Amino acid sequence: MHPDQPISCPLPDVAQFTRDLQKGFQYVYTIPQETQQRYKVFAEKKRRLPPIYQVGQKVVCITVTASLHLFFMAAFAWMLVEGLLLWSKVVAVNMSEDRRMRFYYITGWGLPIVIVSVTLATSFNKYVADTHCWLNVQTDIIWAFVGPVLFILTVIDG
Repeated sequence: MHPDQPISCPLPDVAQFTRDLQKGFQYVYTIPQETQQRYKVFAEKKRRLPPIYQVGQKVVCITVTASLHLFFMAAFAWMLVEGLLLWSKVVAVNMSEDRRMRFYYITGWGLPIVIVSVTLATSFNKYVADTHCWLNVQTDIIWAFVGPVLFILTVIDG
């Protein structure tokens, strides 16, 4: 392109671009038919698969769910410990380091272990969801995770 040559923008292309914008780029973002067919076949096969707990893998699913519950709770508990550590460095400077660390370990690991253990002991049959390995949201079991997390986030935010 020569530097003195004016830049041209053909009008039909601009009009076509405007029409495509108005139609939501339906011409640009169409999914090929064979991809749609593959997805339908995959979704149909997945729908026919039995849930993991009916295949004899109920123990594995409960173990995975309990582990996820424990480690997610531990992550939030250690977030609480970090907030308490910052608070103690600024406000409560007279507490001994040994007592403080013992309290932090009990809060970071002990609290999640107690929550998961009590939840498993009180509602073992309702603990796992029907279709996946996570807490059952159809019952109140999910509050064994959501409740403490909301409490921790409230304490940290306040």
